[in-house]
Amino acid sequence: MAFDFGQEEGGPRVSSDKLLMVNLNGTFFDKVTGTGPKDKPASFKVVNNQGHLQGYLSEYTLNSVSDSEAMVGQEVDFTALITKYLKYTVTCGHLGKLIPELAEKYGDDTPVTIKGLFFDDSSNIKIVEGKVTLTVSAQVILEVNGEKALTVQVHGATGEASGQGNSGTIFGSIDKNFIGEFGDFETTLGIDQDTFYTRAQDRLDGDVNVANQALAAGITIPTIGGIDFSGSHFSFQQGYVEGGVVASKALFDTIFVDS
Repeated sequence: MAFDFGQEEGGPRVSSDKLLMVNLNGTFFDKVTGTGPKDKPASFKVVNNQGHLQGYLSEYTLNSVSDSEAMVGQEVDFTALITKYLKYTVTCGHLGKLIPELAEKYGDDTPVTIKGLFFDDSSNIKIVEGKVTLTVSAQVILEVNGEKALTVQVHGATGEASGQGNSGTIFGSIDKNFIGEFGDFETTLGIDQDTFYTRAQDRLDGDVNVANQALAAGITIPTIGGIDFSGSHFSFQQGYVEGGVVASKALFDTIFVDS
């Protein structure tokens, strides 16, 4: 899989009201066949006059990831991404409420590798005004100490959420959480498919209930990578999500000096 991006509308430009604007088309694609996504990017203005440093991400770019992964057949190592960007190591103990057999076999502090493989093009993100829907069909693999502890094919897992962010706080709700249907299932942990499915859906239901209570009250976005999101905003629009942060000296120091 490869990623390509190009400037649109003549590259960087400054508007009459002194705003710097840059349009980029970002696409993931199969570098062997050169095949890209079947959908077209959403069209939108890159300025909404809210006075922030603004950014936009379309469902087109996000969907090109799953489309290309399905064509290439390449596994995605989610734990590597979590470790790299969030500085967090997933262990057997963290998954204990869902799969206690992991900790029983390998120990609480043993790291777990979580991988995913999109096996068809049915995985997608759909963004409309005020709402986002995620559908996933993928093979999920849990590895511990180089051993495949659990492998399961998930078909049509669906999540739907509505909301927005203002002044660094997220408000909204998770309106749908279906874990999907299970296909092939293999494990060395001594649990059967029906038991694992029931556990997974029940745990998801419980976590969503807790999340919805927090979202109703508002969840404050923490400082991530040294960036303060206290003045940030975001919203879902037709085909894309837009957001912005306060453009301060501290922000630019964090991005360009401290990194």
